[in-house]
Amino acid sequence: MTQSTLTLKEQLAIISLNRKGRSHINSFPHYGLAGAILIELADKEKIRLKDDKVILENQKSTGDVALDTAIGWLSKATKPKKVKSWISKMGMKQRKVKSLVRHGISL
Repeated sequence: MTQSTLTLKEQLAIISLNRKGRSHINSFPHYGLAGAILIELADKEKIRLKDDKVILENQKSTGDVALDTAIGWLSKATKPKKVKSWISKMGMKQRKVKSLVRHGISL
């Protein structure tokens, strides 16, 4: 049996759940997940920071849906944005997707 390592975003998602499968973190966990995605992208050398701005270095697929989606958003930016701006934008997009799924709309 092989053992896989959980990514940072997966670990954060797991520890944010209570026994009923709902988030018990009162502040929006989506923003924590957005930060974890940026950290994983930096760890994979897909992005780098310059003057608190996110610079996309490599657009090749990572094989991870969340990371590749974030790379897509980053690649469409007309100019580098601050980390805080990306966390806010990614967090809001995650909340919208979760809300649609909760209402029975699949993407």
